[in-house]
Amino acid sequence: MIQRRQKSLELLAKLAEQKEKVALHKLVEVQKAHERLAEKSRQVADLMNDYRAQLTHIGEDPGMVKTQAVHRYIRNLLDAQERLRMEHDKTVAWERAVREELMNARLELQRMRSLAERGEAKIAALAEKSEQIRMDAVALSQFNQRTPKPAHRA
Repeated sequence: MIQRRQKSLELLAKLAEQKEKVALHKLVEVQKAHERLAEKSRQVADLMNDYRAQLTHIGEDPGMVKTQAVHRYIRNLLDAQERLRMEHDKTVAWERAVREELMNARLELQRMRSLAERGEAKIAALAEKSEQIRMDAVALSQFNQRTPKPAHRA
């Protein structure tokens, strides 16, 4: 019974380890997403700076079509920046959830390992007690064999 319980605890500990690995993998994915968003944000900011510089260099009489095109492109870049901010907010929330999942997995793993260790200690204590009982029985048997039995008087 105890050994079956011990095997169950070991299995639960392995499952907790797997949950921890999955959470760590998700955390790596989140960090990669943050890096991709940061790179895209830098690219959009660079494009924005380039077009703003073009807007200032257009001159006194730039022409309506070119000015409108530059303004439209800047509006599109601003929209892209807003979408990137929203995506960043989502990944921050995702990261928070993954970190919580990782923390819970680590706590569960620690708890399962602790239970497994206590189970192993209990099995060892029972084995030691069983061995002691067996040794006591052997010693008692040897003692009884060495002691002369009293003769019966009739």
